[in-house]
Amino acid sequence: MEAPTAKEVYMAKYGDSVALIKTWIESQPHLPKIEDEFILLFLHCNYYELARTKTTIENYFTFRTSCTALFTGQDLESTEMRVAMDTIDFVPLPRPTPEGFKLALVKLANTDTRQFSHAQITKFMIMCSEVWLQDDGMAEGHVIIYDMTGATLGHLARVSVFVAKNYLYFLQEASPIRLKGFQFLNTVSFMDKILFIIKPFMKKELFDALKLHTNVESLLEIVPSKCLPDEYGGSAGKYQHLKENFYKKVVNNRDTFLLNEKNHRVDESRRVRESGRFGFLVKAFGYGNIDSACLFLRAGILTHSNQIVAMKVLDYANVDNLYARCPDLRKKDVRDLDAWVKEQPHLPEVTELELILFIHSNYFDMDAAKRTIEAYYTFRSSYKDFFGNRDILEPSMRQAMDVVSINILPGLTPLGYRVLLAKIIDSDTKKFNLANLLKMAFMCLDKILLEDGCDEGAILMIDMNGLHIGHLSKLGVFTLKNFIWYIQEALPIRLKSIHLINVVPFIDKILMMIKPFIKKELLEMFQIHQKVETVFPNVPQAMFPIEYDGNAPSRSIMADNLYQSTMDYREFFLHMEEAKKVDESKRIKVKSISNMFGLF
Repeated sequence: MEAPTAKEVYMAKYGDSVALIKTWIESQPHLPKIEDEFILLFLHCNYYELARTKTTIENYFTFRTSCTALFTGQDLESTEMRVAMDTIDFVPLPRPTPEGFKLALVKLANTDTRQFSHAQITKFMIMCSEVWLQDDGMAEGHVIIYDMTGATLGHLARVSVFVAKNYLYFLQEASPIRLKGFQFLNTVSFMDKILFIIKPFMKKELFDALKLHTNVESLLEIVPSKCLPDEYGGSAGKYQHLKENFYKKVVNNRDTFLLNEKNHRVDESRRVRESGRFGFLVKAFGYGNIDSACLFLRAGILTHSNQIVAMKVLDYANVDNLYARCPDLRKKDVRDLDAWVKEQPHLPEVTELELILFIHSNYFDMDAAKRTIEAYYTFRSSYKDFFGNRDILEPSMRQAMDVVSINILPGLTPLGYRVLLAKIIDSDTKKFNLANLLKMAFMCLDKILLEDGCDEGAILMIDMNGLHIGHLSKLGVFTLKNFIWYIQEALPIRLKSIHLINVVPFIDKILMMIKPFIKKELLEMFQIHQKVETVFPNVPQAMFPIEYDGNAPSRSIMADNLYQSTMDYREFFLHMEEAKKVDESKRIKVKSISNMFGLF
């Protein structure tokens, strides 16, 4: 008589729990019906806790439906999937660790960066993991080993932050897997840049379980040799043989993948509708009930027009840390400024953090801080080109993100200055709208200021490579005038210098347009560079992206990261647009806006 399989043992032990979950699924008309064995996988990965199991099932099917980039086009006979299969290896290993963990080994099979599509290989890895879990899903845990052999900076430049975020979300919140850790083998010199990308999307316990190994000997200190292929100093069998056997299983599941692509989806039209305090989530993002909307709100994923959009609470700078960091910042001054704001009936509520920013940016001059507060809120209330309709999902904002790359360089300069780098990446003048680009930039800057608090200073760098004479006519004198006025009079930062690098032949015409609106002290901050190397005495080369031979991740990665994190706060920006307005009907001795600022 054959010994029962792990699934049979667990089914006998937890059959009642399977029946309870099955009954719950039947009560959710939007969910598909699934087999008992699949329910058992969800129970097992959640250690048989019913509430957590329901959440994972909801996550799994809702995410498969909404994240079309990873869960559609799963035909293994398509050209895209064939290329993905030839590019990446996903090989489950047969022997468990002493803890009972099953292992999978992932590595590049083809190092040609032209064949590397992050979305396609991630899609293929997810498909492989589902076949893996058919056999090994009942293990005590699962560990993925990533062999970095053959990975280059060219591959890193093709990595998508959005794909990485969605993949990590799926593994941690939706897949029926007991994920115990990642082992990175044969680590590359730019491993810090990879960690920079993935760390924000990993739970602390998973990130703490991530281990780095420069060679296989280091890995063997954690993973017994009997678990690894022969080529890795182990005895689990030949790597190619293990791969071929598993890929036969994957290919044999082609019909299952196509069927699941069609059936493993939620039907939002049948989801039980609810309303209430979080009703805006249902209305805005298309979720049928509040539990589902709030579930994805907490998880950091919401869908809008088939886009994955993150939602989370703004991580405000800690004011106690700012007081400790700035010895000249006095709580009494903050209280006095707060009292003054409250005496101005037209001003909105100003938080303690915002008051600190205003005081610090004016070098603790209280009268100057008051003028900046007045200018800041009045200008933002009246100038709609920069501060109206700040919906990050608007087509104009999405286009702005495609046209300009905005990077907040990691770290600070030796003088403690924060550095912002901007560059046109789409030179099509038909897509160039300076007001929209600045609106996008100010949204990113708002987020950075509120999250980081006050720095010793800020440096703005504009790489003019990509600008041509056709852009000159689209700059707009009034837009430039208002931009200059805002950064001179209202923006609560200590602007230290503005560097124009890779300057264009018509730079004299641009400077001629803005010079009438610039104060002498700001004009003296401008520095012009024919090439990027001459800016390195001000900003160390190590802070720059890899395109400038720096140590930071690529421009595209940092821009994607910044834009995604800005999109995370869509509701915050919409709320801020309404809440941070002046009420002109309550202003004492009202002046006209044009007389007050000489604008428009």
